[in-house]
Amino acid sequence: MKKLLLIMLCMPLFLACDNDDVTIPILNNTRWENMENGVHFSLEFHESESILIVFDVDNAKYTSTQYSYTYEYPNITMNTQIPNGDIIISVLSSDNKTMTLKSLSTSKIIAILAQR
Repeated sequence: MKKLLLIMLCMPLFLACDNDDVTIPILNNTRWENMENGVHFSLEFHESESILIVFDVDNAKYTSTQYSYTYEYPNITMNTQIPNGDIIISVLSSDNKTMTLKSLSTSKIIAILAQR
């Protein structure tokens, strides 16, 4: 009877430890990239800002936009410092290996990037 009571008391401790395998990745000093339809996307995260670089290989056009960002795993909100600039919503995949960038104003996916 004492063993049963001891098991019943310890059971919640074992069940509570079940979700310890969730790892929240750190974005600082990471780079995410993709090459699609002649356009190279590169997104770099630094301590308080991110930089999205888009290079159109076919037309030799290059743009670089600086964003401030907030990060609440798995969501990242990137705000441009340009007045009336677009806000980009990013979502990390469940395996933390890819990130989907979506324009808030158009609700369209911009790119799906992989961590490098």
